[in-house]
Amino acid sequence: MKVDFPVDQIKDYMERAYAQSETSMYDAPLKEYKNLGRNKKFSTATNPYSSFSDLVFGFAPKGMVVIWINFGKVRIELDRYQAQVIKSDKELEKKFFSKLSVTRKEMRENRFLDISSEEWDNYRTRYRYQPVITSNNKELRLFEMNFRYYNGEQETMLRPWIDNVALKNRAIPKELNFTWETGKDQQYRGYAYFNWEKANDVFKKTGNQARLECKIASDNGSFEVLVDNHPVPTDSIRVFKTNDKFNDSYK
Repeated sequence: MKVDFPVDQIKDYMERAYAQSETSMYDAPLKEYKNLGRNKKFSTATNPYSSFSDLVFGFAPKGMVVIWINFGKVRIELDRYQAQVIKSDKELEKKFFSKLSVTRKEMRENRFLDISSEEWDNYRTRYRYQPVITSNNKELRLFEMNFRYYNGEQETMLRPWIDNVALKNRAIPKELNFTWETGKDQQYRGYAYFNWEKANDVFKKTGNQARLECKIASDNGSFEVLVDNHPVPTDSIRVFKTNDKFNDSYK
């Protein structure tokens, strides 16, 4: 794979540190990320932000390669690339198969599958939407929301911006979890797991400013997921009572 990475974009990312979680050692209002400037890094042991941590390569059939940048538990897709077949590969073949107990012919006949990359390309489909958590309980306080998307990205929302998450292009969620309180000793964490085909069918019907709403039941025992008031089928929804420590928790 011979490609030129977007140098200016990567330089921008290298100056960022993304918020991971709250900490009592850092009392300033959190932002999604801070721009630190060049050659400066944050350590998650002493503050809630994490600078660049990993460059992740993902491989799919037919030479599809996707690259992500990790900032702790936040993961951002850099781009999708296409690898090319190496035509003069006799030396590579000799080097590779000398370590295996199978020949190239046997591997082609018994282990190679003629699979398209369409499924993985579909996972990269994005829709413009805003995650929103609602409840009829006026005492609702939101603390943390974590998304894992089908395209491999991961996003974390914290206070204060969890109450007004930005509208932007996002892939279909694979799973999400969020933590909320409605009073002292009334803290809960909800989980939802999605099927790409079923969720995508709902998103296809929305406009370019959709709301992905997690609507909490009045007894805090469950929630439903909707996109612009259209129910989104889920594989599973779970709610657990928790007692994590947050700066703005009910005392």
